[in-house]
Amino acid sequence: MKRAIILSLVCLLAAVSCKKKNTVTIIGEIKNYNNITLLIFDDKVSTSPDTIKVNNGSFSYQVQVDKPCIKYFILGNSRKELFVFPGQKLTIKFDATQLAGTYKYEGDGAFENTVLDSVVNAIMLLDLRYAFTQPAEIGSKYLDSAFSANKKHFEKLVGSKQTVASFTEYVNASIDYNAAAYKTLIGMQRYIKDTVFYNFMNSLTIENENYLGLPNYRMFLDYYIALHTNEAIQQSDTEKQQDPWFRLDERLKIIEGFKNEKIKEYLTFSTINQNLTILGTRNFDKYYNYFRKHNTDPAYSKEVAKTYAKKLLMAPGKPAPEFSCVDKDSNYISLKNFRGKYVYIDFWATWCSPCMQELPEYIKLQNDYKGKNIAFVSISLDLDKNSWKKVIAENKSGAVNLFAPNGWEADVVKAYQIYGIPTFVLIDKDGNIIDAQAPRPSSVEIRKTLDKLLKK
Repeated sequence: MKRAIILSLVCLLAAVSCKKKNTVTIIGEIKNYNNITLLIFDDKVSTSPDTIKVNNGSFSYQVQVDKPCIKYFILGNSRKELFVFPGQKLTIKFDATQLAGTYKYEGDGAFENTVLDSVVNAIMLLDLRYAFTQPAEIGSKYLDSAFSANKKHFEKLVGSKQTVASFTEYVNASIDYNAAAYKTLIGMQRYIKDTVFYNFMNSLTIENENYLGLPNYRMFLDYYIALHTNEAIQQSDTEKQQDPWFRLDERLKIIEGFKNEKIKEYLTFSTINQNLTILGTRNFDKYYNYFRKHNTDPAYSKEVAKTYAKKLLMAPGKPAPEFSCVDKDSNYISLKNFRGKYVYIDFWATWCSPCMQELPEYIKLQNDYKGKNIAFVSISLDLDKNSWKKVIAENKSGAVNLFAPNGWEADVVKAYQIYGIPTFVLIDKDGNIIDAQAPRPSSVEIRKTLDKLLKK
């Protein structure tokens, strides 16, 4: 009995020691704190950030990590990258009213995060618009030159200083995979099939589970799979633009070809969870069963279960969330104002190219069904109200045009679980969801759907 108690204590102490060893403690001091929500986010597993509680401008937050990784530190519309590692205790000080240039670090990883800020700020100066509008070869060479300069900048910052284990390796890898991701995307946008263009991948390790904590590596993997999915499906140009992110069967076949089990498991999770997050629960059971069969990570299981439960709130037949938004004359319009009519909602913004491309078809749809029992409602995620008013005046949209204050942070956007635009939602006459991912105005399906509803 005594031996059993001793063994239990040893196991308990070992567990506590292990937890402490893998714990990152982040302590913060915020000058001029203005009650803006403070978040920390690791998009490797979760689709939603964790909230950090702030008391009188101070906070202390602990998170478990088993390897060095990058996490996002978010205050309002400002997002920065933090390099964290097991056993770390880092203090962050900054001014909430003037974030740029005010971040100061103390403790473990202070030098590393100061350097990382400078590297990330340099990358932010990239002219991505230029890179993506030039011929593919020119855009690719521009990216090579820019990221090469960034690596030299990083090397100069570090100099001969001894850094935390893996920091130099991780930052260099992050720069390399960031460049590779953008070049892969250029190739996809131009439908480049010439393998010579993709020779840059020969210098990369495609499968390295140690880099799963790097957002840029994960982004590269996402584009890499999309590229090979495009090659597999051999669709028309229009279909290629809309897919390959949501062609689950083809994507999963590509993932099955990976050799590293940790990476394969992560990619299976991220692909299925991303699809569920954006497209909802329709026809999802098949993929949920696939996920359960191939996954062993409890964190992934927990996240997919959480996403599934959340998306069920927007499943067909569920009550559509109420909302209240202002029109161009500052009148508040609510969902209940349309009770007794079918409601077709367009979540959009003037800065969104696909949204603007869809706008002429949306106006045509409104005209074709004018006088029918359908309310067309457009909810803008613009931050600039004047730009929104200008576009709706110029295009003479017949929809009920509403403005959602705070863009992506608007209550209506969160309630309807909007993760990309344009998104269209169809609601029945009683205020219940018909389809939270309704067909676009340019599709043939939307007219078939509306005609069928109007016959009831």
